[in-house]
Amino acid sequence: MKKKRFIALLCAGALALGMAGCEEKGESGGKKEIEVITEPAFRELVDSAADQIMGFEDDLDITVTVFSTNAEKREREIQKLQTEIMAGKGPDVYILDTVIENESVSNTALFTNPYKTMQSGALALLDEYMKGDSYWEDSTYKKELLEAGQYEKRQYIIPFSCDYFVFCEPADGEQMTGTTVGEWIQQAESSQNQELWQAMQAISATAGRWFVPAVDYEAQEVLFSKDRWTELATAYISMLEQGNEEQWLENNPYEISNINHILGTENRQMKFIPDQDGKKLAAVRAYGAVSMSSSYKKEAYQFLMLFLNDTLEVEREKINMGTMVRGHVDPEGLPVQESAIRTKLENSASPELIDSICSTFSEIEGSYFVTQVEHNLYSAVGNLQSQIIGGEETDENQLRQEAAAAAEKAWKDYRTQMAE
Repeated sequence: MKKKRFIALLCAGALALGMAGCEEKGESGGKKEIEVITEPAFRELVDSAADQIMGFEDDLDITVTVFSTNAEKREREIQKLQTEIMAGKGPDVYILDTVIENESVSNTALFTNPYKTMQSGALALLDEYMKGDSYWEDSTYKKELLEAGQYEKRQYIIPFSCDYFVFCEPADGEQMTGTTVGEWIQQAESSQNQELWQAMQAISATAGRWFVPAVDYEAQEVLFSKDRWTELATAYISMLEQGNEEQWLENNPYEISNINHILGTENRQMKFIPDQDGKKLAAVRAYGAVSMSSSYKKEAYQFLMLFLNDTLEVEREKINMGTMVRGHVDPEGLPVQESAIRTKLENSASPELIDSICSTFSEIEGSYFVTQVEHNLYSAVGNLQSQIIGGEETDENQLRQEAAAAAEKAWKDYRTQMAE
């Protein structure tokens, strides 16, 4: 579905964005047409930003195209668009979501593997625009999140939101003391704390994240260790078998949760769940990019930045009007700058919870994109968990063989994914 709109105002009211001035427009005699492709979940904010910027920039004509919410229609739209992109066509701006491994149903993604998309030449380099943009010097953007959007140390994608998993524990109870997820599993296995063991069952939600990033696309090397992953999955199986499922406890003070689903931390403390190497990495959710085929790459970049900087907020205040676009675009994911986290949560979370979330956010050491392989690993461990917890008669050796088979398949899938 497309929405096209244009609000004509005097050029004297143009923003100091450099997106287009009166002189340039007079020379060209036309408008700069920019097409944006986005997700249904982001539509409201993207539409709002387009309307508002055209209210200040009278030589911009922005069209917002939104993918269908119907799965079959969406798939057809994506196939058509992928063909256009391969032919050097397509929209100017991409504001997209990613596949999340622990969602039971994932929408078809335009770019199923953003790493390969960056390699393909379909996206424009953004470094030259970022270097001249004071936002990157003055903002609270978590710079470590930019890593996922880089290829050969050059920026092609700008993350807009992220997620990661946290462990909530009572301030006066047994604490997680290890530095790796493997050490956490070992502690849960040896602990006599039924509540802690019960909560640690949910560590299966992070199974696709135990070893990430799993591929070095620049060096053409699979980093994923099938042996180490199998060892960790086996340790998880052993942990599950040590507990007593019949003593299931309600109102457990221990909890594993995605950072975007945490409800509260009263009398509890929050810890960032590390991977097997002890790294604290975040998965990119929403992101923005500019098409290599765009004739207006600078303007396209500046439109992306409206979802990070305060340009619209400042300009709308001049005419005594507010804006919904306040440093984030994704209603579900965690914003990528602390200021936007606080703004987004100010009316829905306690100051203590916001501080706890921002504290874990400050610990992020790097970022990555989730692909189908991570989803497969998550599903494999979930299947092992259901066999044990579900009361089925299970053979420990058979379960370990299933874990090893899942790791072997993942390694091969990563290799195939790298070579495509």
